[in-house]
Amino acid sequence: MEFFRSMVQHLAEVLHADCVYIGEFLGGQTERVKTLAVCPDLPDGFEHELAGSASAQVALGKPCLCRAHAQGRFPDDPLLARLGAEACAGIPLMNSGGHSLGLLMTVYRSPIGDPEIPKTILEAFAARAAAELERKQRGELLRQSEERHRAFVALNPDALWRVEFEPPVPTSLPEQEHLERIYRDGYLAECNEALARLLGVEKVEQLIGRPIHDLDLLSNPSVRNATLHAIRSGYRFSTVETGPFGQDGKPRYMLRSQWGIVEDGMLLRIWGCTREITDQKLSEMAFDASEQRILNLMENLPLMVVMIHPNGEIAFCNDHLLEFTGWRLSDVIDKNWVDLMIPAGERGRVRAAIAATNTEPRRPTHFESPLLGPAGNYHWIAWDSTSLRDSEGKNAMTANLGRDIMDFKHLEAQFQQAQKLESVGRLAGGLARDFNKLLTVISSSSEELLEQKNPLGAAYTGLSEIRRAAEKGVGLTQRLFAFSGQPGLRPEVLNLNTLITEDERMIRQLTGERIQLVTNLDPSLGIVHADAGHLHQILLNLVMNARDAMPRGGTLTISTSNIDIATGAAGISGVKPGSYVQWTVTDTGTGMSEEVRNHLFEPFYTTKEPGKGTGLGLSTVYGLVQQGGGHIVFETEPDNGTSFKIFLPALDQSKI
Repeated sequence: MEFFRSMVQHLAEVLHADCVYIGEFLGGQTERVKTLAVCPDLPDGFEHELAGSASAQVALGKPCLCRAHAQGRFPDDPLLARLGAEACAGIPLMNSGGHSLGLLMTVYRSPIGDPEIPKTILEAFAARAAAELERKQRGELLRQSEERHRAFVALNPDALWRVEFEPPVPTSLPEQEHLERIYRDGYLAECNEALARLLGVEKVEQLIGRPIHDLDLLSNPSVRNATLHAIRSGYRFSTVETGPFGQDGKPRYMLRSQWGIVEDGMLLRIWGCTREITDQKLSEMAFDASEQRILNLMENLPLMVVMIHPNGEIAFCNDHLLEFTGWRLSDVIDKNWVDLMIPAGERGRVRAAIAATNTEPRRPTHFESPLLGPAGNYHWIAWDSTSLRDSEGKNAMTANLGRDIMDFKHLEAQFQQAQKLESVGRLAGGLARDFNKLLTVISSSSEELLEQKNPLGAAYTGLSEIRRAAEKGVGLTQRLFAFSGQPGLRPEVLNLNTLITEDERMIRQLTGERIQLVTNLDPSLGIVHADAGHLHQILLNLVMNARDAMPRGGTLTISTSNIDIATGAAGISGVKPGSYVQWTVTDTGTGMSEEVRNHLFEPFYTTKEPGKGTGLGLSTVYGLVQQGGGHIVFETEPDNGTSFKIFLPALDQSKI
């Protein structure tokens, strides 16, 4: 009975079953089944009628497999009802005559996916359980049962073995002493030809009876560790991997399943099955190495890599992406990538791109999107998305490789703005030329008429107004010519500090008392080759623009400095590398909206009320800076002021 209890305990753990029991069929006026061992325990000798029960089918020599609704299928089975069973798998325990002596049944309180799995494991134990049951009923049938068992062992392609202990080993011994006793008192009592081949001997008889400490394979350190695992598990059924080892020097890997027979605290025997898995193991190792190489490649790529499950959750992202965005790995793994890192307004478009990738697996999808960092900052990224398929051709994962295109976006925007301004400049230049011709006619005609009129006459006053209006028109055309880059230059060697100092008094008069003027002029400032008149006009226009942006007062800061610009410098990507004199005009005014920023340097664009501005101030600044070989950039946010930075090429004083 101890054997049966040990077996159902082992099987209950291996199968993760809610109950495993061994039953014996009883004859008489009413056929019944009686439990011999149940795990977990039920009252000893629990009996019930076979009719209408799951055991009735097993009594006919057939397995009973029920994946769900077991009580509905066998409503008259009191044991299933008592256990609250939902699924079961039972196999018969047959005697040598082919009659069912009893059954081995596993019971589950939840449905199971494939009852063939517990059936297969139960069948591995059926012969031994039947033998014990048959020995209980009829001792003389034990020999036939053992013959069947030996035939099964002999023909098995896996190495099957049984180690006996003389004397039995107390399981209460300390671990190391326990292990030493196993190797000292254990001998190989039974095995098949598969084990003989594994150990390199011709016949099984050469192994039977040999102490296990004489067998190199069984005394290998890896196998000793497997034996330690059996001790620590209490000799419950366990499977461990052993190796590598081999007599020919080549690695050999084994999968060892084992369980021990313990009665009254004494280890009597250990059953085992050893299967060589060298080919499988080497394939796994090659696959792992290949996977590691791919992982190393993805980690070392100067690209951002993010791999997502079909449900959109992040499965992997490389260090480059984490370092670039500032995310931590623990914050992103298993999170939805689109919801976490893509702005709300772009999510629909990005999801559509990923869906297209999964629909057309052979064609990577290219798309661009902002990528959010944890602080809400973002960069524009160009993505190439590819679907990774499983063996059935289903989408297992989507791989996305991205590169930063923020600088490209800045350059693209600057190029588009430059193209737009160039087109507007050509148009403004053409209009200025035509308008200037008309003004020339008006000016010359009015001048001739004035010479013919009495200065005290009424006509003289009107003609004078016409001449003054024409002169103002000429001024406007000159500003249009400046924007279009057409007026002539009168460059000279200048120091911006001197120019600013000369204009400081005028600037204070223009800005008034409510605006504080601050100048930070670098005393070691380099020199430039520029038109002084143009620079005065640039400064005047920027000061007036700053004044209008601070109607309630504020601070106007004018500063100069030397700067060496490298390739790809942040915020000034349109400026060629080299040495420059930087001229900065900053106010603390109202700042500008995105709409204003997009049209800032366009002629005739103004935010002022009709009649209060021509819209040529900043466009003139832009044209004069460009004409002088410089560059102008700006930074502004609503309610956070505006800063204009002008970069003028610095002269090499050693060559002057």
